[in-house]
Amino acid sequence: MPQLDVVVVGDGIAGRAAAIALARSGVSVGLVRQATSSGVDIPETLAPMAMPLLKRLGLDLDRVDQTFPRIVSRLSRWGRGRMQRNDMLPRPTAALLLGKQRLYGLLRSKLGELDCEEFDVEQVCDVRPTDKGAVLRLRLSSAPAEQEIVGRMVIDATGRTSAIAHRLDVRRRIYDSLVSFWIVGKAGDALRQATVTATVDDGWIFYVGTDAGQGALGFFTAGSHISGKPTAASIVERACGVAEIAEAITCCSDWAASPVTTRNAATTMLERPCGPGWLACGDALQTVDPLASSGNLIALKQGLLAAEATKAALFGDQTLLNAYAVATRQEFREVLAHRSRYYGLRS
Repeated sequence: MPQLDVVVVGDGIAGRAAAIALARSGVSVGLVRQATSSGVDIPETLAPMAMPLLKRLGLDLDRVDQTFPRIVSRLSRWGRGRMQRNDMLPRPTAALLLGKQRLYGLLRSKLGELDCEEFDVEQVCDVRPTDKGAVLRLRLSSAPAEQEIVGRMVIDATGRTSAIAHRLDVRRRIYDSLVSFWIVGKAGDALRQATVTATVDDGWIFYVGTDAGQGALGFFTAGSHISGKPTAASIVERACGVAEIAEAITCCSDWAASPVTTRNAATTMLERPCGPGWLACGDALQTVDPLASSGNLIALKQGLLAAEATKAALFGDQTLLNAYAVATRQEFREVLAHRSRYYGLRS
């Protein structure tokens, strides 16, 4: 039975960041990767404040800049107000335009340079706390057999499922029923490397244009506002009510034929960020409104903070673990306040 200082469960941004930071610090760490379908790689943004965090993880910032172009224009219209436009030259203070799978690739490559044992699993079957940490029972992807591993500390980075916290009977508070529906297609040059957020009658439209003539449209709404999954054509119809988006997409006919990808966009938070022998980070701890464009930055920050708090706890110092709980709750309260200010402009 493998015995490790820390077991990180989940290999998204937060999980990889935590595993990299721990491996670089010299503790023994294992990463549990659960087989999932990556689906459509919807373009997302990453705030420029993430660059120092990526540097702390040992990533080559020149390579990051070469991999991800910068946003050059942001447009937003909340409620019945006028469209606000902020144009900028590509510069280090602008947000990065992600293909999320490419960011995962950079993080995987960095972790591959370090001493970290990785476990590919179909399911985390059980979590059993002990006086020496926690025993995780895993169903492996490579064989029908199950395997147990022991971690003195466990980091839950399993995304919205919060697989570890759930098995430890920690509940999740849900603040809304927001859901998003995404389509992709070719786009004109009008909104290349740009984002648009605009209120429509029954929700919000978010558009992001890449540097390669592609774009993605997201329709956000409360689950209670719709009776079923919208069609691509209905999303296009809503988007074309925003003149700036219409200019970018009406030149191409493939949008209405795009498959529609559904994503849970609800704002949620675990009742407890951590407990004896474990803590949660990233989407496993909380999920924030995607329209705030802060989820990826929060995941990186929390992955690093989780690593620091976990390492301190290994040596009997609970101070950083307690500070982590306070800081993550405070940051979430600020997200809620920010969200309320903007959603108050809807009508």
